Amino acid sequence: RPLESSDSEDEGDAAPLKAVFANPYLRVAFLIGILCAVCMVLADYEMKIVASRSMSEEVMAVWFGRFYGAMGVAAFVVQFVLVGRLLNRLGIIKCLMILPVLLAATSLAALAVPTLLIVALSNFLLLTLAETLEQPAEELLFLPLPKRLRIRAQTLVDGALTPIGQGIGGAFLLLLAMASLKVTQVAGIIVALAGAWFVVIR
Repeated sequence: RPLESSDSEDEGDAAPLKAVFANPYLRVAFLIGILCAVCMVLADYEMKIVASRSMSEEVMAVWFGRFYGAMGVAAFVVQFVLVGRLLNRLGIIKCLMILPVLLAATSLAALAVPTLLIVALSNFLLLTLAETLEQPAEELLFLPLPKRLRIRAQTLVDGALTPIGQGIGGAFLLLLAMASLKVTQVAGIIVALAGAWFVVIR
């Protein structure tokens, strides 16, 4: 339950960190963002490692140029055509569930058939929807909060939690390198993380 403070809390600039982390609603919201960031790091690694094994440097440069160009166009379309309609029709929670479900499905496919097309599709969906749909939906989670708590929570999300998630993802990569895991095993880890992400949202 997000609203645990009286209206008097709205006075002042921001709530103390202790009040933020003592709020179970915010802890769940923070965990959603961290899991998203970790999955982005691993999915990006998965795609690049498969690409490096199947292309020369010149071909890979052209391929990545097209990939990120197409992703930019797709993100533009999603942002201005789909996001508002999805949020209005499905609500915040169901919109938050879209990305982990798609990521789990494409990573399961990569687990069975680890081709560049499949891992690229997985990363394409993740990169396209993370900032256009996932991030706005996450930000809406903070609206019911008292002003002081909301200011502090949003500051933390923008300045600390995404780097923390990226750092955790980097630690995962170091462990993967030490264990010499295959692409299919990386896909399995992403499936597990996407499942945990979905459960946290539920």
